Amino acid sequence: MWALFTLSGYEREFLIKNKRNNAQLTTTHNWTYPFDRYAYLCNMLANTLSHVLREYNLYMLPEFRFGYIHSILSDIYTKLKSRVRSL
Repeated sequence: MWALFTLSGYEREFLIKNKRNNAQLTTTHNWTYPFDRYAYLCNMLANTLSHVLREYNLYMLPEFRFGYIHSILSDIYTKLKSRVRSL
């Protein structure tokens, strides 16, 4: 979700702000984000990736498309982890 937040240009639909008992404000990813929308976005990313790869005569196996997208989103999160901690 954090990677989708970043790729979307920081759309707030991916985040939830919580106020703890000690009045500290925290931000987490949206645990209630609709799965069908998440699946749609991941499928759109997979289709885009597949199209770009074909331009270089590279092909991804369709049965692994969500694995590829998971790896890409995980890598984006890893690279942005310090920014996420500051939210």
